Amino acid sequence: MGKRKAVKKQRSPSPEDDPPKKNSKFTDDDDALFLKELLAVKASGAMVENGFKKTTYVEIARKLEKVQTTGAAKTWSSCKTRAKTV
Repeated sequence: MGKRKAVKKQRSPSPEDDPPKKNSKFTDDDDALFLKELLAVKASGAMVENGFKKTTYVEIARKLEKVQTTGAAKTWSSCKTRAKTV
């Protein structure tokens, strides 16, 4: 018979292990910058038929990160979601 490997028992995660995720919060200034950037991309003709490319949202998220004042850092996906509501 072969050797058995020891199996470590995993414990259930507690609330202290994973702090709650912070939501991205867009201020009025964030929205203004966001819309300005989206309009610039659209005016340049870089907008695709279905909307904006992921690279557009990545670039905007980087710009928003520099002026962030509240909430979690803006990600490309939070910017994409925001584009649906502004």
